[in-house]
Amino acid sequence: IWSGLEDALSQGLVRSIGVSNFNVQQLQSLIQTVNVFPAMNQIESHPQLSQRLLIDYCFQYNIRVTAYSPLGAGSLIGNPTLVDIGKKYGKSSAQVMIRWQIQRGVVAIPKSTKRDRLRDNINVFDFTLTEQEMKTIEEM
Repeated sequence: IWSGLEDALSQGLVRSIGVSNFNVQQLQSLIQTVNVFPAMNQIESHPQLSQRLLIDYCFQYNIRVTAYSPLGAGSLIGNPTLVDIGKKYGKSSAQVMIRWQIQRGVVAIPKSTKRDRLRDNINVFDFTLTEQEMKTIEEM
């Protein structure tokens, strides 16, 4: 399948090719046999599933990472640690989680159908989490 994707890329039918839910071992197997590395690995990632080792491995091979469910499917919205960090910046816990992903170089794709939440989800570029806050979230 991957060689077919590489063919589509070389013919200009697609701009990039990637994978979803690949772990380190699967990426290692793929990388050993391909001409073109994946441009992206889309994985579940949130403060309770940081995926640090997998993300570091991807970055080592210049594979970008997209985090789906970056808010823990909504289960982390009321987390006291995230709420407290958000209060410091006048932000919601969701905005803190999205900012955490962005600061560590991960693309976050939160899901929402509510207009105000969509607007809030993009309003995360006017603050920066401290190193300690990043570490605290990472260790959740």
